[in-house]
Amino acid sequence: MTDEELAKYVGAVEKVRSARSEVVDAATRRKIAEELGMSPEDLAAAVAAGEAALTRGEGLLARSTWDEALRNLGEAETLLPDDTRVAHALARASWGRYRDGRVPADRARALAECRRCLELEPRHQGALALIAEIEPRPKRRGRRTLVVAAGLLVAGGAGAGIVTYVASPKPPRCPDGSSYCAVPAELRADDLGDAIVFAPAVLQVSPRDLRLDFSGRLTHRGATELDLFRLGVRLLDGEGREVARMSVDAQPEFTPALRPGDTRTFYLSEVVPAATRRVGIIAGERRTEPAASAYGAGQPVPVSFAAAVPSHISLRAAYRERNSRVHDGKTAVEGILELENSGQGVVRELEILLQGLDTGGEPVGEPSRTTVVYPIMPPMLPGERRTVKAFLYVAGQVASEKVIVGKVQ
Repeated sequence: MTDEELAKYVGAVEKVRSARSEVVDAATRRKIAEELGMSPEDLAAAVAAGEAALTRGEGLLARSTWDEALRNLGEAETLLPDDTRVAHALARASWGRYRDGRVPADRARALAECRRCLELEPRHQGALALIAEIEPRPKRRGRRTLVVAAGLLVAGGAGAGIVTYVASPKPPRCPDGSSYCAVPAELRADDLGDAIVFAPAVLQVSPRDLRLDFSGRLTHRGATELDLFRLGVRLLDGEGREVARMSVDAQPEFTPALRPGDTRTFYLSEVVPAATRRVGIIAGERRTEPAASAYGAGQPVPVSFAAAVPSHISLRAAYRERNSRVHDGKTAVEGILELENSGQGVVRELEILLQGLDTGGEPVGEPSRTTVVYPIMPPMLPGERRTVKAFLYVAGQVASEKVIVGKVQ
């Protein structure tokens, strides 16, 4: 699929969405593609490009790089217009930029994206929580409750009463008396069926809201491939009473399935009720398939470093799956790339570039960029194995690829 064909497809999708003022679903997108003469492979390439843009955008969002995140998420939106992940990420990025710069248009867009997310999924918890943060309801000073003292009689036969006041829940206090701080939140997890190690959970206190941050590392166990694993997050007050519930995908369904021994990291940062003091993690929806009796070593991919690195840093890369197709002088490469920390050091940040090569080993076009290890999430330990979706679309014919480590720490 050429850039011109992709632009025509995006334009047609946007035209339908503007004319009908509605979400363009997958069936409509297939019809548009057919009318433009696109093949199923072309449509799949467009979807893969959208997924790649979403992955880049979410990584930049996690690092609070608002402008770049919005640019990449905007690309994802044009290719995945009916995806709640894109709408929610756009809302969070717009709200983050508003909080830094106080530009009213960013706040308006954050609200609009939240509402679009709710059109797609009416009970989307992330969108509902973000709307509550953007448009908080006025806080009540207290709720007056009349408690009747049973059996107490006074002259005239009237009942006597005691008036008490129940105060609204308040967020934790900062130990030093300041308005901004991070305080620990007690985190307990049930038996989740897989090895999950959580980083300490913290509550970010501010005058505006209370935000829960935590992350974890999932290592899949057992003789299955894990397609989806959703964790339930129970928000508890200081007495252990549940005040709200949300979820986090430790293994999202849009990422490559985890084989036995694979790891994936996850991160949650959400506004929570002011009464929250503890967190309980429970197992939620889980989808698996039988694992193969044995897996091959995969198709090795050479690894080079853009700059000198310490001797204890070493990486191995291989394709688990790779598909390549050439059309109109351009090459599209898609696959599942496996990366293993084969050195003795801990990798706390890792960004790679996938560079296409011609038959003579010379670079073809610009490389694609993917973040494998985010600094806000648990690091990659020695021997740890992670997977990412690989996508490359360049002018020219690609015979092979190499991985270039652009950033490592």
